[in-house]
Amino acid sequence: ITIDPIPANAGSITGANTICQGTSEVIYHVGEITSATSYVWSLDPDTAGIIIGSDTIIIINFSSAYSGEAILSVYGSNICGDGTSSSLIIEVIAYPTSNAGDDDEICEGESYTLSGSASNCTHTYWNSMGDGTFDDRFILNATYTPGPDDILEGYADIILFAYSIYPCLGEIGDTMTLIIEQKPIAFAGEDDEICEGESYLLNGSAENYASINWTTSGDGTFDDPALLAATYTPGTNDISLGTVDLTLTAIPNSPCTDDANDEMILSIDHLISQVSTPDGPIEVDVHITPITEYITQSQYADNYIWMINPSSAGIITGTDTIGTVTWNFDFQGYAYIKVTASNNCNSITSDSLEVFAYNSIGITEGSDNDIQVNIIPNPNNGIFKINIWGINNDIDLYIINSSGVMIKHKKLINTNKPVFSKEFDLNNIPKGIYYLKVYNNKLVHVEKLIIN
Repeated sequence: ITIDPIPANAGSITGANTICQGTSEVIYHVGEITSATSYVWSLDPDTAGIIIGSDTIIIINFSSAYSGEAILSVYGSNICGDGTSSSLIIEVIAYPTSNAGDDDEICEGESYTLSGSASNCTHTYWNSMGDGTFDDRFILNATYTPGPDDILEGYADIILFAYSIYPCLGEIGDTMTLIIEQKPIAFAGEDDEICEGESYLLNGSAENYASINWTTSGDGTFDDPALLAATYTPGTNDISLGTVDLTLTAIPNSPCTDDANDEMILSIDHLISQVSTPDGPIEVDVHITPITEYITQSQYADNYIWMINPSSAGIITGTDTIGTVTWNFDFQGYAYIKVTASNNCNSITSDSLEVFAYNSIGITEGSDNDIQVNIIPNPNNGIFKINIWGINNDIDLYIINSSGVMIKHKKLINTNKPVFSKEFDLNNIPKGIYYLKVYNNKLVHVEKLIIN
């Protein structure tokens, strides 16, 4: 009888002891085992892969789902028993994983702190499909600052790469999308002006906003402050001040939080309500005073047009509240002076001032040979008497200074007496040369009056 010995101890297993997850057809070898009629191979855990073959050489197809440590064992066997096994520890290196994080959003002008994660890798690396920058591409919580193109596009795709541990090769990437909400822009419109009593149609514009709102520094009202083309009606304080600030606010889309504001100034021009009748000399001796000035008053007027009628009376000039008349030396009679005040909103013409103009040179008894005028005494101290012959109607007496300003006016009523007589006491007026004008039915007689 022949007795076979138990198989000898298995020798060392040769083959790769570090394998990339899912590697197929990895060859392992064991030396021939004395007395073994068969070879028993095992892989623990058996989920690590599939063994193909049962001799001194086998092939393992590693599972794509398994990573970690696996033990490959082999021993010899015959009818007498099993020999001592030999084992090889195999490290199955997992493929890397990469998670760039969930999609998120920020506001224009902000930076973003990433929250990536990775495993089974030698290192990680961030990259962007846009033009932004990272503070450190090699850390998982890097900070990304979007570039101009990112902001213009409104987003940036950011990729986290995880690089394999040898013997695995290559890298794996995961992408997150960073939405970049642009800041709102508001433009209230150019400064403008309206007239008192008018409303104003606003012409605002805005971008990147969730809603808009108009506000006023005054007491006016908007028909709808949520409309870009709202209509503003000034209040009483607005009109009184003549100006109001109107502000357009653009409220941002989330996640932006800062409003955008822009202001326009609305000027409110006042209506001219009245223009006073020109004030100035109403009796003018053009020989003594060839040029006279007239003053008007008006609120809110920008321009003044002075007029004199008839035009033969003289030339009137003036672009402000003072009109200057250069009298025609040949004119004698009534002239009417008025002024039109205007601004951008309206114009109003004053009432006319009636002015009697004459030239004392040549206007003596020649105007009526029957008129006689005596001033007793003349010169005098301001106390004197006037006697007038040759006039049968009511008359007006004017005493005018050398500047053409009327000092005294008296109306004498006809009593069918042959002589008009009137006593004057003017000792309170300055010494100088004055003129006595006798006027009747546009007939003028002038005498020089000397007070000393």
